[in-house]
Amino acid sequence: MQQRVAIACAVVMEPPLVLEVVYGGLNREPMAQSRVACAVVRQRVLTPCTKELLMKTTTLSLLAGAVLALCVPAVASANLLTNGGFEVGTPVGNHGDAHSQRLLAGDNTSLAGWAVVGDAGEDIAWIGAGHPYNVLTASEGSNFLDLTGWQAGGFAGKGVVQTFDTVAGQQYTVGFDLGNSTDYNNSNGISGLVVSAGSLNQLVSSVTNNSRNAWDHFELRFVAQSAHTTLSFTGAQAIHYIGLDNVSVTAVPEPETYAMLLAGLGVMGAVARRRKAQQA
Repeated sequence: MQQRVAIACAVVMEPPLVLEVVYGGLNREPMAQSRVACAVVRQRVLTPCTKELLMKTTTLSLLAGAVLALCVPAVASANLLTNGGFEVGTPVGNHGDAHSQRLLAGDNTSLAGWAVVGDAGEDIAWIGAGHPYNVLTASEGSNFLDLTGWQAGGFAGKGVVQTFDTVAGQQYTVGFDLGNSTDYNNSNGISGLVVSAGSLNQLVSSVTNNSRNAWDHFELRFVAQSAHTTLSFTGAQAIHYIGLDNVSVTAVPEPETYAMLLAGLGVMGAVARRRKAQQA
């Protein structure tokens, strides 16, 4: 079913012209997907057309393509996850540590968008500003996770998961920050986790292992296997600390999107030069 959506692009013409773009969405939220089934451009003139304008049908069609080219890449960059920075809500100290909330395996309500996984009785820590853990800070915002929770060495297999809409066969990028600290993992200690989504299942280890508060950013790609994909982060390497923050999933623009962008920019540049030459 086609859905009409608003686009933050404008074309200045004489007389004023509205380019009304109709996307054939692949799901309920076409703006959240990089793959578009079809695009129909309808021209609606707000003032009487002149003969000269009617002669420029081809130019207007190319301009419409340029508008689409400029807008589609921005759509593709939207984060498909809910609460990727763990900033929704405020951690409530419930295990003797102020501003650090113990989240037990099976809890799918405390951390918006996420569910906690692990064996019965296992936990992770949702840590907010004002916590008592010395130099540790979030990589972005105020809140972050520690996948080791309050169990030293008992981190394997416990973490967080979130399921989101995808397009089967589409490629996506998952980005995240992995935290490490010499205060909690000893000198040159390593923190590590397993990230899994679609075709991806990979162990990722910290790169910066000589800092009291280090965050390394990683970006990995995966191919969705169905209309819904579950992303998971589970602990794998550490002593007392595996930090997780700033998580995102974005669709990878397909090659034809880049080609359309370049063509659109070229057309708009050519039109601008032509108009300038006519005014000279």
